[in-house]
Amino acid sequence: SYAGGALKEKQEDEWRPERLGNVLESTLVRYYIFSLTNPEEFRNGSIPEMEELGPFTYREKRIKKNMLRLDDNTLQYDIDWSMHFLPELTKKGLSENTEFTALNAPLIYECNKNT
Repeated sequence: SYAGGALKEKQEDEWRPERLGNVLESTLVRYYIFSLTNPEEFRNGSIPEMEELGPFTYREKRIKKNMLRLDDNTLQYDIDWSMHFLPELTKKGLSENTEFTALNAPLIYECNKNT
């Protein structure tokens, strides 16, 4: 029972906000975009032709801060979130400034649902 008590004390100690401090999570995120390649023809009624662009790769960082342990043993915290473009992991020829034409599918549906 001593070991169990010590473990419980350690677990509770680890959950103290001052022990946790600012927690950083870092993840690689890859985005693929479908770009309309025939916008004028599409406006005139043609079937859309799409080109897949990507991956566009970013490092996503989330910092959990201002942690507060609530009475029900849950944590409440704020998140600072940022993304940083990684050109070396993005498909050659693509950049953050790559232009593309995206379709607004819900709007197209709404405009055409009674035709």
